[in-house]
Amino acid sequence: MTPSDAAQETTGVPLPPSATSEREQLTGERDESYDLISVIYHALQGAKSCAQYMRDAHAHADEQLAQFFEEVHGSHVEIAQEAKQLLIEQLDITEAG
Repeated sequence: MTPSDAAQETTGVPLPPSATSEREQLTGERDESYDLISVIYHALQGAKSCAQYMRDAHAHADEQLAQFFEEVHGSHVEIAQEAKQLLIEQLDITEAG
């Protein structure tokens, strides 16, 4: 699936082909690498936020809410780890190619 296809699938709006190639031209990085780095960043930001929300819930003795934020935190960490592995593979392919 191309970045344009993914953008259309998630937002319903197709990404013009020139927009993705322009970013690649400006940054020198493949769009897929940029996208994975963005996913890693946002997943880790989400994990950081959930860690704070967990502390807040524990401070208010709301264990149900704390457990929910712990589960969401874990999901964010898993997403970041998976994206990091994909980025490593993507960069290995780029270097080999």
